[in-house]
Amino acid sequence: MTQRGRALFGFDREASLDSATVVARVHPDDRAVRDAFIQRAIQTHGEYSAEYRVMLPDGEIRWIGARGRSLNSGNGKATQLLGISVDVTAQKDAENRLRLVVEGSPNGIVLVNGYGRIDLVNTATEMLFGYWREELIGQPIEILVPERFRDSHPIIRANFVASSTAPIMGAGKELFGRRKDGTEFPVEIGISRIQGEKGVLTLAVIVDVTARKQAEAESRQYREELAHLSRIELVAEMATAFAHELNQPLSGIMNNASAGRRFIAKGRADMPKLDHLLDAVVMDARRAGDIIRNIRVMVRKGEGARIPVNVNSIITEVVQLVHSDALERHCTVLSELDPDLPAVSANPVLIQQVLLNIVINALDAMRQTPAAERRVIISSQPHADHKVWIGVRDFGTGLPKENPDRIFDPFFSTKQDGLGMGLSIARSIISSHGGELAAENAEGGGAWVHFSLPATGENAV
Repeated sequence: MTQRGRALFGFDREASLDSATVVARVHPDDRAVRDAFIQRAIQTHGEYSAEYRVMLPDGEIRWIGARGRSLNSGNGKATQLLGISVDVTAQKDAENRLRLVVEGSPNGIVLVNGYGRIDLVNTATEMLFGYWREELIGQPIEILVPERFRDSHPIIRANFVASSTAPIMGAGKELFGRRKDGTEFPVEIGISRIQGEKGVLTLAVIVDVTARKQAEAESRQYREELAHLSRIELVAEMATAFAHELNQPLSGIMNNASAGRRFIAKGRADMPKLDHLLDAVVMDARRAGDIIRNIRVMVRKGEGARIPVNVNSIITEVVQLVHSDALERHCTVLSELDPDLPAVSANPVLIQQVLLNIVINALDAMRQTPAAERRVIISSQPHADHKVWIGVRDFGTGLPKENPDRIFDPFFSTKQDGLGMGLSIARSIISSHGGELAAENAEGGGAWVHFSLPATGENAV
C-alpha cells in the first residue's frame, strides 16, 4: 500500500498490513458489500468498482471509491488484486445534501430518462400523485398525465429532448396532473435537460396550483361583485338623468300618436303626414329602447367576454348616457377622438363602467366652477408601445396636491355620500385588461384622469 493509501486508511507509514488489518478499518455495515465485489473479481478474473466507508482510529468516517482488477498467474489462478482507492467523502456529502434538498422540496421532483421512463421521484411526488415511488420507478412518465393528453405527450416530450431550441413543454397551456385514483389537479411544471452519461435526462419540478387557482377564482368573483355594486351605484346616481332621458322619447311617442289619432278622428287622414308621424314614433321607440338597454347592460352581473372593440364607440355611448346629467349641471361634454384608433381587446361593459365613473366624477368636481367654464373633454389617441390612450379632463377643484394617487385608494371619496370604491374598482378593471389608470392635476386647474389599454391587431366590432 502506498503512503497516500496508508494515510487514506489511517495507517502508520511503517505499520505491517494484512487483509484482516485493512478489513478492520472498513465500516461494519459495508464489509459484506466490499467482500462480495472483491470475491466476484477473483472468481471472474475481472475488474471491480465499489464505494464503501472506512472508520479511522479517531472516529472519522470516510467514503472510499475503489477501482481495480484481478491479476492472474500463468495457471489461470488469481494471484493478487491491483487497485486504487480515492477519497470520495466530499462527493458523497454533496450527494447526501442534494438528496436532502430533493426529498425536502415541497414540490414534486421527477427525473425521466431518454426512454421516457421515470428514474427518480421524491416524497412530494408520492404525496401529490398518491403513488409509492416503487410504483413509479421504471414506469412511463405518461402514468402521471391525464388520459386525454397521453397520446400526444410522447411526441411533445421527444421533440423537447431532441432539440435544444424546442419550445417549452406546455407553454401557454393549462396543465393538469393525474393521481393514482384518476382525479386531476392543475399544475405548473418547470422542465430542464440534463446531459448524463447515458443520454439526456429530463428533470421536472411539479407544483400543485389548486389552492392558487381557487384563490384566483374567488378573487375574480369578488372583483365581479364589487364591479357590479359599483355599476348599481352609478345607475342610482344617474337615475334622475335616466328618467329625464327616457321621458323625452316617451313623450314624443305619445304626442305623435295622439296627433295621428286626431287626424283620423277629424277625417283628415293625410297618408304622407301619418307616415311621417309613424316614422317619428319608431325613432323615439328605438331611442327609448337604447336607453333601457344601456341601463340593463350597466346593472348586468358578471364580466362577460372580451372582444375587439373601438374605444371611440364606448366614449360616444358614455357621452349619450351623461347628456341629461351634464345639462342639469350646466356642463358641456366634448370629445376629441382619433378616427384611426386601433382596436383593443376588452369587455365593453367594464370599460364603459370605468369611463362613466371617471366622467361622473369630473362633473361632480365642477360644482364650484363658474357655469360658463364647466366642461369635460374626453380624448382618445394611439399611444406608445402599441397602446390606446383615453383621457378625461375637467376644470374643477383638482386632486389632493400632496398625493393625487390617493383617489384610487379604497373608501377614499370627496363626495359626502360616496362609497369611495368606484376608482379603486376602475383601476382593478383596467389592470386586469393589461392597462394602467392614473391621474394628475392639469395646468390651468382641474385634473386629468387617464388610462391606457393594449391594442390588438384584430378588427373592432
